[in-house]
Amino acid sequence: MKMSDMSNKLKSMDMEISEGFLIHFIMTSLPASYGPFKINYNTQKEKWTMSELIAMCVQEEEHLKAEKLDVVHLTTTNSKKRKGNRQGGRKDYTSKVSKIGANESSGPYCKFCRFKEHYQRECPKFKAWLTKKGNLTTYVIYESLNTSVPLNTWWIDSGSMVHVSNTLQGFHSIRTLGRKKRVIKVGNGEELEVEAIGTISLILESGFILHLRDALYVLNITRNLVSVSKLSANGFTFNFVYNKVTLSLNSNVIGFGSMEGNLYKLCLDTNFMESPLSFNIT
Repeated sequence: MKMSDMSNKLKSMDMEISEGFLIHFIMTSLPASYGPFKINYNTQKEKWTMSELIAMCVQEEEHLKAEKLDVVHLTTTNSKKRKGNRQGGRKDYTSKVSKIGANESSGPYCKFCRFKEHYQRECPKFKAWLTKKGNLTTYVIYESLNTSVPLNTWWIDSGSMVHVSNTLQGFHSIRTLGRKKRVIKVGNGEELEVEAIGTISLILESGFILHLRDALYVLNITRNLVSVSKLSANGFTFNFVYNKVTLSLNSNVIGFGSMEGNLYKLCLDTNFMESPLSFNIT
């Protein structure tokens, strides 16, 4: 905030500093305790505005204060136990701190909203922020890049934030996108351009027609992916048992899949898999 005020004063004196330079200067001036915060910023493709940076810094400061309070409370509790045996109390305190640190780091933690219930790739706020910026990012397992699979097969992926297809089969009312307007990021960090977005209709082996809305067409991706999180948000449920998966809607089983390699392949209608392409591009 102080640096922002100084920048405004310089601007009034016709000595304006660019926002990009000011943000970079602020990030490099943050103390060592903000290390994970700076790493999170540097790994994002989109850069923050000054107002966004201030808001995120305030949120991070509150998070660090909460962690400091936990440490202070732990020290106060153990200080009473050290009165009888100073050396023994120190060992007990060290072991408890180590156990607590191990327990906190073992669970999921979101670097975007600072909650421990999920990872950043699963965070609804992070997905909404990416959508607002016009840049959707999906994390795909690394093996999918090195495996040759038929173009007309579909694979269930719990790590993908969006439905992704490398073929136009099943698309309808598809809309093309401008160059580099949206990209996806795969497991090895490579970015692939999204060429179009639309709705895909898959005919499952059971005869049920599964509509995948806001699906991305990415020519260079190896597999067609069905996002578990996207379907779950629309009321679908998945049950994974003994290398098999069942897909249900309103407690009714509508589809099946079986594990091949590290992913579950969705069972599609045979005639649909062999049908020619049918789509409208706008």
